[in-house]
Amino acid sequence: MKAPGKNAVTLDAQLGNNRNFDLPVRFLDNWLRTRLFRGRPVRPVILSYFVTFRCNLKCSFCDYTDPVFRSRYPEVSTECAVRLLEIARQGIPSLAISGGEPLLRDDIVEILRAARHFGYKPIALFTNSLLLEEREEVLDYVDFLQISLDTVEEHCPEPDNGHRGVAAKVKENVRRYARMQKQKRFRINVNCVLSEDHLDDALGVLEFAESQNVRFTVAPRLIRESPAPELVGDKSYQALVDTIVARKRRSPAVMDTFAYLRHIRSFLPFKCYPWLTPRVYPNGRLMYPCPVLNYSEYDILQMGPWEALEDIILTTHGPEVRCERQCFLPCYLEASTVHSHMLSSAVELRRLIKEVGK
Repeated sequence: MKAPGKNAVTLDAQLGNNRNFDLPVRFLDNWLRTRLFRGRPVRPVILSYFVTFRCNLKCSFCDYTDPVFRSRYPEVSTECAVRLLEIARQGIPSLAISGGEPLLRDDIVEILRAARHFGYKPIALFTNSLLLEEREEVLDYVDFLQISLDTVEEHCPEPDNGHRGVAAKVKENVRRYARMQKQKRFRINVNCVLSEDHLDDALGVLEFAESQNVRFTVAPRLIRESPAPELVGDKSYQALVDTIVARKRRSPAVMDTFAYLRHIRSFLPFKCYPWLTPRVYPNGRLMYPCPVLNYSEYDILQMGPWEALEDIILTTHGPEVRCERQCFLPCYLEASTVHSHMLSSAVELRRLIKEVGK
């Protein structure tokens, strides 16, 4: 199957403004389902597609650096990746492309072009940005570019990633591509992992983001999906999150929701809805309901239409997932807390509509 050409994407973008509301409408529909129509499962809002587990860094907090992931989950072909996105779009309005480092795939532009053609909105690309200069065409097809940056201190060895000079290069890339946001109609988000070894660096990253007119998010360091023990109950960590919350009240840079920040501050228990963000690994298999519980794996390319996959999941596993693991993976925590605090998150969703209103 041939991926759609660039002209088709351009036409699609011209016709696609109505899709700006698909994501918040899906959240609202799910909120009503779980409150007025109990027993009906939530519907996915974001497809989290890990297109590769290869990476050009080796961050200590990333489990995917283990070679076993690359051998166990080989990448599907371009044709299969495009077909996978076509099938999933039948049931999911938005997309996050992740890894590994997605820009290591030679066909990443073609994959993103296809995603835009199929009408995903918004489309987010998670990257360390080190290969972005070689793959700049991806900016034509994304709404959010999430770039990892854990420190702005260029004279020190980079925390956790095992490479020198990364912070300087990433900052250079953020400056360069921040100037293209208006022209290319996308937004940059700088994501900082909060680690007990360099808590003080996070506010420097936030200030850098503000100075470049880009967004800022945080995630606590996790060990096998659970909070690092050193962060739990740590007063310095809690004070840092309090400061970020205070900055959010007066700065548009902080993109995390208030509900999410409250939960990561004290690692509050929450009801997880993993089906809000289905995760697909590089081999095209969906991990249901998530890689932590992993009841089953489903090959999307072999399942036929998305509706058939959902019917099989509902019949096999029932309408609701119960989990006591409290894993705090951001993709699940953020979506679940927005769902659980829909009324207080309404402003956040309205802001998201404006952010992707291109």
